[in-house]
Amino acid sequence: MLQIRIQSTPNPNARKYILSEEVKAHGKVSYQSHEQCAHVPLAQVLLGIVGVVQVHFFENCVTITQENGHDWKWIDREVQDKLSEHIDAHDIHFEDAIAGPDNPKKNLSPEMQQIDDIL
Repeated sequence: MLQIRIQSTPNPNARKYILSEEVKAHGKVSYQSHEQCAHVPLAQVLLGIVGVVQVHFFENCVTITQENGHDWKWIDREVQDKLSEHIDAHDIHFEDAIAGPDNPKKNLSPEMQQIDDIL
């Protein structure tokens, strides 16, 4: 059974959901639109929650960013429900989208990607 712990972040419009299971085997990735994450159904479902404007996957953490003013209690419940419903079908080895204007990190040199990963 999936366990989820919610943690605040320095950004009042973002929360981290720490899971008992991995969501991204290698690297990290953020999505701000359904087009960017068409290949990641879990990200699409999370972006479909009213008020959610960004989803970030890293190891066993999902960070959700919401539009200013939405109710965290409602978003927390929705995120937990969606994660529980869809985690079993989620592929932790998914690849990031092809380089393009929506994913500028893909255009970084290997050295710059390493620096970004450290930061």
